[in-house]
Amino acid sequence: MNPKISDLAMARLFLVGQTQENTKRMSRTCGYTAPKYAMHGCFLVKSDVYGFGVFLLEILTGLKNNFVDQLEEGGNLLTYAWRHRKEGTASQLINPNITVRASSTSEVVRCIQIALLCVQDEPADRPSMRSVIYMIHYFLHVELPSRPSSFVNSETASSIFTGTNQSHSAEQDQVDVVDLMIYPR
Repeated sequence: MNPKISDLAMARLFLVGQTQENTKRMSRTCGYTAPKYAMHGCFLVKSDVYGFGVFLLEILTGLKNNFVDQLEEGGNLLTYAWRHRKEGTASQLINPNITVRASSTSEVVRCIQIALLCVQDEPADRPSMRSVIYMIHYFLHVELPSRPSSFVNSETASSIFTGTNQSHSAEQDQVDVVDLMIYPR
């Protein structure tokens, strides 16, 4: 992996007491973008929490969110990790390149669970960044996460970031992107 540190702190754009904002153009990285922001341009305070959760999962597993399709059909890192956690096999997700003492395995699994809390489908269910930091540093109780958003798989992400419209079935919603400009960093 080639890590890239980015400033995911778009929440700084908010005024005191403001909890959401609509943006005119997408300015996030594919795979780290909260689904409501990617689909509707509605940026919430907890949109950064989502990106942090994806980032944390990538570090702990050694897998990239956009390339997990190879592991299972129609999945991404979020659903892959959630399925392992649900089946009680989250320790199998740990990046083999990370040296983890046997006594620390449960701490890494706990961090995977914290990351899954960050990527829950409903923004209201996600913890605040302050809560995430407290959970990591002070070993506070970590709730069981609900199913994460399965919005970004490679096909859907491709349609959003290339501006194409793909329809998988008549019952699924279509993604229309009309005026999307992507600027390199």
